Amino acid sequence: MRSTPFTLSSASAQSLLFILLLNLSITMQGHAAEPQKNQQTITSATWAYRIIDEQPHTPASFIQGWQLSQDGNSFYESSGLYGKSFIIQYDRNNKPLQRKQLPSKVFAEGLAELNGKLYVLSWKSRTAYVFNSRNFSPITQHSYKGEGWGLTHNQHELIMSNGSNTLTFLEPSTFTPKRTISISDGSQKHWKKLNELEFAHGLIWANIWQEPTILAINPSNGSIQGIINLTSLVRANTTTPHHETLNGIAYDPIRKGFWVTGKLWKKRYLIEIITPEGQPLH
Repeated sequence: MRSTPFTLSSASAQSLLFILLLNLSITMQGHAAEPQKNQQTITSATWAYRIIDEQPHTPASFIQGWQLSQDGNSFYESSGLYGKSFIIQYDRNNKPLQRKQLPSKVFAEGLAELNGKLYVLSWKSRTAYVFNSRNFSPITQHSYKGEGWGLTHNQHELIMSNGSNTLTFLEPSTFTPKRTISISDGSQKHWKKLNELEFAHGLIWANIWQEPTILAINPSNGSIQGIINLTSLVRANTTTPHHETLNGIAYDPIRKGFWVTGKLWKKRYLIEIITPEGQPLH
């Protein structure tokens, strides 16, 4: 039996071509939606450090906020816990200059000095207390939403953490929120529990509560530029895990390093940050 040649009309050919192109489009869209198996996740680099000095630190301080004074001659520090909270100023040799006990209802948190004023957060009271940094006399109070954890400033704005992965920029005179940023390092890890803060070298430096970690954060978009692991210092100063946690970052522009300490630590350390290129961060 001889087969009859198969032919298509013009209309049929156009219909078949349309179906083939439609299937090809759907297939390509499906492949585009699939992740590339060879794609690498971009994560932040780990920055090294070296210890260039160590000094005594008051072991009775449940440190919450810490900053070198703007004149560079002394430290301001806030210590937490209900019924035990206080703020203190001491010189570079750890000699107390002034101390103020806070009301028993206040659990003191982050602290920042700006333009002669000392701003002190409270944990759950949603109140920021403002003192004269020269003599600790009260000036005013401000309210805010949520919890207060860490506090720093960029000379123009206060920057506050609340235990999440979000930082809030505030107008100092009114404590009005101006903007927020969410912290991300480009991986699937969600950084939370941002705690004590410092601003230096154009970056926000943040302790992670109950972790031996400091993050270097881009203040514009929240991207993490570097991660510093201080496990060895935490182990050297901790007898009760998750209690004597790393907490406290104070940049020292005179000595070109960061003072770090923790809750109830007996020591504070001046460390020099080393970038991935092997250069000290001065």
